[in-house]
This record gives sequence, structure tokens and C-alpha cells, in this order.
Amino acid sequence: MIPVNTPKLLLLDRNVVALIKDAVAGREITGTKKLKWLEMLSKLDISINYISPLLSIIEGEHGRDDSAHEKIICQNKESDVLRRFFKNAIVDSDYLDTTSGAIGSIFTTYREEQWNARENFFKAATPLVAQKVAVDKRREVEKDLIHVAKTAGLEADDGLVVLFLACLHGSNDARRVIKPTKPVAYNVLNDLHVISRVGFIKGIVKQAGVQMKVRFVTFDEGLEQVLLNIKMENIKLTNEGGVKYASSLFARAVSRSRSRRIYFPTDKTHELVEK
Repeated sequence: MIPVNTPKLLLLDRNVVALIKDAVAGREITGTKKLKWLEMLSKLDISINYISPLLSIIEGEHGRDDSAHEKIICQNKESDVLRRFFKNAIVDSDYLDTTSGAIGSIFTTYREEQWNARENFFKAATPLVAQKVAVDKRREVEKDLIHVAKTAGLEADDGLVVLFLACLHGSNDARRVIKPTKPVAYNVLNDLHVISRVGFIKGIVKQAGVQMKVRFVTFDEGLEQVLLNIKMENIKLTNEGGVKYASSLFARAVSRSRSRRIYFPTDKTHELVEK
């Protein structure tokens, strides 16, 4: 648990901003989950918290690559609703407003280095896990996934490949993130790149010597569970650092397996799921 009096930088996911938009617009909010989420958001509205829609803006509103103009419109909307919703927390809306032109340019010109390779892998790999695979067939599908990854230019321990391996071995959380029966590469890659984006921001905070916890706030329960099992270590601005995948990412699959181990094609991944 984070102590209540510890300052936090809270980076909001697109689904969180969407709910805030509905609340600010005066739309009726129904459903137990949404009402609970609104209550949680109101508890975050305290003076020591810093709140930003930056990751939501990077993803954009349309489920695809935005134009620079669309990105600026998105930024203006989301800065405005956060300013109106949070009365006590510090939001970066004013700062984002003054840099909207740069935001529109930067986040439509640049994206993660491995994006194209991961997109190619995603499109080729989703048919392999679209239906749940029987335990005795998984070893063969593992080999196919690794082959597809190498063809796309990815290592076997790349975050997206590991996510597919977890899905293959029965992780419902990984399956909920990938959604292989209705695959949308853009959405999944944005979810995956939350890891490096949050890690980079943590690096900035750490280098600045600021005593602050950085947290990603999402209502996507599958994504949240996956992210809880992934950790970036030794974060530096010049280097993303190492990524560690907890064995619990595969825990449900391991517990259902008749054997005590699930074997993966790389020693590094194999060690993560050893019981």
C-alpha cells in the first residue's frame, strides 16, 4: 500500500478519461462498477496528487493513428474535462494547453521503435491463439509463435510475445488484453506500450530527485492484472532498463497443467513459470 500522504503522479487510461467525460457532461452514470469507479476517482481528488491524461492523449480517441490536428483536439478536450472534474488535485491541463502544438507534432511523428515489428507479429500470431489450445498441442504452437516472432524481428522474450505465450497457456487476463477473436492491433500495442511509457516517466521523476509514486490508472481489469505482473528495473532516461515478468502472469495456466512445468523455447521465459 502507498501511504496516504505520499504524493502520486496518476496517469489516466483512456477508459478513465471517458468516464470523466460522461460525468462532466452530466450524463447519467449507471451500473455498479461505473459508480464504484467514480467514487474511487473522487477519492483521488486530493491536493497532493498530480493527475495527467497524457497516456490517454497519446493513444487518441479513434482507435487508430491520429493526425496532428486530431491529436490537438483530443488534448484540448481531455485537458478541459480533467480541469473541471478535479477540484483539489493538481492537473497538468494548463501545461498541456500551452504545449498542444508540440504534442500534436511529437505524438503523430514518433512512436516506439518496435511498433511495426510488433504489429506484424500481432497480425500473424492472433490466429494461432484465437481458440484456446489443448495442453498437449501447446508446445507445437509455442514453436509457431516463436517462429512468427523471429520472422517479424522480435525476440522470444519481447513483451508482446510473452503476452501471447501467457494467453496460449491459459491466462484469461492475457486473453482479455489481446482479444484474439476480435483483434485490433492498435489498441493492444497501446496497452503493451504503457509499460515503457510509464517506465520512461518514472525515469524522469527519479532523475529529477522528486519523491513521488507514479501510477497508471485503468478500469481495464485484464490489463491491470497483466501490468501487475510486469516490472521495469533499473530505469534510466537513456535506457528503458530490464523488464521482468512475474511467474504469476502464468499462474492459472500452471495450476491447471498436469505437469509441474510449462516449457518455453527460451531459458529466460522458462524460468519465469517454474513452480
